[in-house]
Amino acid sequence: MKHLASLIIIGFLATSCQSNSSSTSNALTETLNVSSSELTEPIVSPENTTISSILLNTGPPNSQMVEPGVYTIPRERKTFLINGLASAVPFIGYGFTNLSKKIKNGKLYSYVTPVEGSVYAGPAVMKEILAAYSRNPNVEINLIGISYGANLVSRIAVKLHRKNIPVHYLGTIEGTSLLRIRSNVRTADNFTCTYLDCTRAKARLARGNQTTRLNSYKFKSSHIPLGDNAQMHSRVLRRIAAL
Repeated sequence: MKHLASLIIIGFLATSCQSNSSSTSNALTETLNVSSSELTEPIVSPENTTISSILLNTGPPNSQMVEPGVYTIPRERKTFLINGLASAVPFIGYGFTNLSKKIKNGKLYSYVTPVEGSVYAGPAVMKEILAAYSRNPNVEINLIGISYGANLVSRIAVKLHRKNIPVHYLGTIEGTSLLRIRSNVRTADNFTCTYLDCTRAKARLARGNQTTRLNSYKFKSSHIPLGDNAQMHSRVLRRIAAL
């Protein structure tokens, strides 16, 4: 099983990596070093959002009135993590397993083959998001994927754009075939590494997207261990918690 899993990953990286040699400048795109002080900022995570309403006795769905014309909306967050190929094998998928344990109510999808990822994991996440959004249009959707899982979450984000469903945070780690990011994504982070087995795939904004905040981070690491990188975990956790 160990050798089979390794062969699956090596074959996938060899056949799926794209050159990404062309570059696109965008005022909303930042490339940051992992030593940036922003990586160590404290997490601020209010559990309620306060808004004002013109109608004194009417507030948004699921809100509570704290005083006339002022309501609080409890924050509901749905975080989905999609692991990479062969991630059902513990010594390969351990990074996202550890990250998922740090996220309250985070849901992790692991699998072995790309067929399982595309036929099972992707559609399952999409189904859960649609159900959550139909119950509460204020729900914050967070999508995080590594390797082939990064490809999947980028596709899900595009599908949500077509349905006018916003994405609070999109995190892609060492993907290979990332779709361009649409304007329904509020903040996106792309993490890559520098060793020989790294894909170094770049994330880019779709044409006309001037709203998404896209950041890029590069780590001295190899492909699989990057999923368990403490600085990457810290960044992801802060983005999920951010308003």
